[in-house]
Amino acid sequence: MGRLDELAMDARLDRKEYDERLAAAQQRFLELRLRLGGQTNGGEIGPGLLVVMEGSDAGGKGGAIKRLVEPLDPRHYSV
Repeated sequence: MGRLDELAMDARLDRKEYDERLAAAQQRFLELRLRLGGQTNGGEIGPGLLVVMEGSDAGGKGGAIKRLVEPLDPRHYSV
């Protein structure tokens, strides 16, 4: 993992690349949720998925979570 002092704080994504990355992340999250928390062969609910978000107050965590869980059924997750 990189160090924060090596992070380019002025880096930006154009809208198209942002939308592509967001769609890929949402799809991956949905796949993980279904694979881990979906029904097993015995019909039982599988284990849950825990996602930890770390950041300062007003750092954008709430918006990131909102965008991440957008494709999920709200009955199947809690924040």
